[in-house]
Amino acid sequence: MKAISNWNAITASNGGGGILPEGGYAVRIDAVKDYSEDAQRPRIELVINPYLPDESRFFYGEDAADWQRTVSISLKFDSGLQRFKMLAQCVEQSDGNKGFKYDASRDGAEQTLTGKWVGLVLRHYLYTKGERSKNPGATGTSIEIQHITTVQAIREGDFPSPETRDGRDKSAAAPAPAAPAVADYDLPF
Repeated sequence: MKAISNWNAITASNGGGGILPEGGYAVRIDAVKDYSEDAQRPRIELVINPYLPDESRFFYGEDAADWQRTVSISLKFDSGLQRFKMLAQCVEQSDGNKGFKYDASRDGAEQTLTGKWVGLVLRHYLYTKGERSKNPGATGTSIEIQHITTVQAIREGDFPSPETRDGRDKSAAAPAPAAPAVADYDLPF
C-alpha cells in the first residue's frame, strides 16, 4: 500500500459511508444547480460541504459525489421562492462573504452563491425506496434543509434543534396481520 497523504482527514468507518448527522452547520456552497424550469419538480439544488470546526475539516472528502451532498429548495410554491430569498439574505449576512450582495435581477444569479458560506440546520428525511431501487420498499435516509440562518448563528448555537421528518409510505410499512392461533388438535401430525 502506498503512503496515505490525507490520513488525518479520513473518518474511520465500518463501511457504508455514513450520512451527515443532523445538526446546525456552517456550510460552503460548492455548486448550484438550477432546475427551476423542471415542470414536475422545479427546484434549486445546492451541493454543500459542512465544516466541522472541532475536527478542523470538511465533512465530505474530495472524492464525494455531488448526489451525496446535495440539498434542494423546492420552487413549486411561493414559499419556495421565499425560502430561496432567505438563503440569499443569510449568505449576504454570513461571515466569510464580506461585501457579497445577491442580484436577483440577473439571469443565472444563483450561480454567484457558489463558494459562499451560509448556516443550515440539516435534518434526516426517512423515505420508502421506490421500485427502481435495489431494495424496493426498504427505508432510505437523506438529508434536507430544516432551517436557513447565518454562519454566526450556527457558531453561537442560535438555531432550532433538527427534527427528523418521516415521509415513509405508511401503507408499505404497516406490519402484516398476525396469523390466527392454531389449536393443537388442528395439527396434522
